[in-house]
Amino acid sequence: MRNRFFLSQIGRMAGVMVLAGVALLFVLAAPQIGSGAPSRAPAAESAAITPAISYQGRLLHPTSGAPQNGTFTFVFRLYNVAEGGTALWTETKDIAVSNGLFTTLLGDVTALPTSIFDGQNLWLGVKVGTDAEATPRQRIAAVAYALYSDNADRLDGQDSTAFAAASHNHDDRYFTEAESDARFVNATGDAISGSAAGPVLSVTQTGAGAGGYFTSTASYGVHGETASSANGIAGVRGSAGLPGVTITGQYGVLGQSDTGRGVTGVSRDSNGLYGWSTNTWGIRGEGEWGGVYALSYGAGSDAIRGVNTATTGSSWGVVGTSASPTGRGVAGFNSAATGTAEGVYGNSSSTDGRGVSGYAGATTGATYGVYGQNVSNNGAGVRGDSSYVGVWGDSSGRWGVYGRSTGATNSYGVYGTVSAGTGNYAGYFSGNVNVTGSVSKGSGSFKIDHPLDPMNKYLYHSFVESPDMMNVYNGNVTLDDSGAAWVDLPAYFEALNRDFRYQLTPIGGPGPNLYIAQEVQGNRFLIAGGAPGLRVSWQVTGIRQDAYAKANPIVVEVNKPVEERGALLHPEAHGLDRSYSLDAKLHSVPLDQPSTYDVGVAATEAQKAANAAAQATLQTIQE
Repeated sequence: MRNRFFLSQIGRMAGVMVLAGVALLFVLAAPQIGSGAPSRAPAAESAAITPAISYQGRLLHPTSGAPQNGTFTFVFRLYNVAEGGTALWTETKDIAVSNGLFTTLLGDVTALPTSIFDGQNLWLGVKVGTDAEATPRQRIAAVAYALYSDNADRLDGQDSTAFAAASHNHDDRYFTEAESDARFVNATGDAISGSAAGPVLSVTQTGAGAGGYFTSTASYGVHGETASSANGIAGVRGSAGLPGVTITGQYGVLGQSDTGRGVTGVSRDSNGLYGWSTNTWGIRGEGEWGGVYALSYGAGSDAIRGVNTATTGSSWGVVGTSASPTGRGVAGFNSAATGTAEGVYGNSSSTDGRGVSGYAGATTGATYGVYGQNVSNNGAGVRGDSSYVGVWGDSSGRWGVYGRSTGATNSYGVYGTVSAGTGNYAGYFSGNVNVTGSVSKGSGSFKIDHPLDPMNKYLYHSFVESPDMMNVYNGNVTLDDSGAAWVDLPAYFEALNRDFRYQLTPIGGPGPNLYIAQEVQGNRFLIAGGAPGLRVSWQVTGIRQDAYAKANPIVVEVNKPVEERGALLHPEAHGLDRSYSLDAKLHSVPLDQPSTYDVGVAATEAQKAANAAAQATLQTIQE
């Protein structure tokens, strides 16, 4: 088939030659196509035709206009731009010129790349000898009837890519043009069906694009449904890589991946993924590292939100379980470097509700209903804020609240502080208190209901203080006929005490000659020098020498550690405010940290409430 092209204009060369009256003839190798059924040229004929462009021209002298004679070197180039650019094809040849006229076939020396004749505009550049390329370039234009050749390789206006080859495989069968149209999908919604074990339709994409893309203006882009009840069967299943585990159960959508995401959902204004079920999980994820992964970018938004509208039963918005000895049923992480960032947040509106509830069902082992861990030097593993009880511990076994610290200095198993005010206590114990270590205090007393007015008054008595770890023993004794008396002390007295001191006071009469006739020996001492029958009040003190006292002696005067210098235990007693207190210096965080219900968090809570209200109405699944 031949398509005739003409150069659009004549160009003047920069050197000594002028091209005039040139024309092109483009020769195609494709077979001629007429009306009716398509026919194919013999293979030998098709192979013999070489694509070429017939080019004719006249070469004149630029000054005299005389026609030129002789052999000249021509360079032909094809471009897709009128000026500049890179040549798509170049051919150099010697052409004989007679009386200014010459003719040649472009492409007989260097083959023309037929791929460039794809409908784009093309320009021919011509160069003679050492002269520069003639300007302007000559645009290649089609003869009018040749325009129809653009449809030569189409059927009913459709490109060949719109059709399958006669040997195309459908359901392990090869369908030909003579077979039923019902085996092919067309615009009327014909179905593909099969009964073999393999896929009815298989699409393989080896490039960078998607394997398939489906869109609908009024319903589902893709709808999957299965009637099978076998494990691992899904209405729609997507897999990536080689799944490492076997998925059991039946699912509307099943996504599997060994390295990426089995299912990814993205939405700008609604739910990235939405699942709904009448009797089990709306969305369920299983994975060797993570079952479900959610990411949220919106301010005040939730990466995962669980909502349960049931008004009865043990129903949960979010449930997490783990079978790993070191796993976590639910784990929350917050990577924010500032602010009251919460790894896990719980909220309840019930008058008997729990914002966060933890339960450990094992009957043995060191288990925890709620466990908090913190690596900050000024943080807390668990913190509770409340207008009533910040942290509540209740136990039917041993400890309601247990505190333990392994720090080297300024470390406390349980630490309590309180602001100034009447009736405020850093620690309040209703019942007996047992302390196995030493106690340091600013002052001490007993407090009881007043014996004379117990319903309206309290009675306080101060502790007796001493720089020594002193024990005091006292009593009354009556002197015998010789004016003497033995006083027996507890059997442990000498084992517990040392450095004894004595006091004697006569009762009912003078006893100027009373004295200690024998000091403590064998856990007893002897009083003498009094009148027979005289009553004597006695007191003996001793300094503790037990193992604990020897290991932990009280040092009366000590220099404050460097980190405590400049701070006071009781700044108010010195007329100073709390900023001078040791608490403020050593424990400003988290003790002085604002409650999580500050202005910023309150705004976040308001946003979360707005989000919850916007999603209060459950979406209806359209069948």
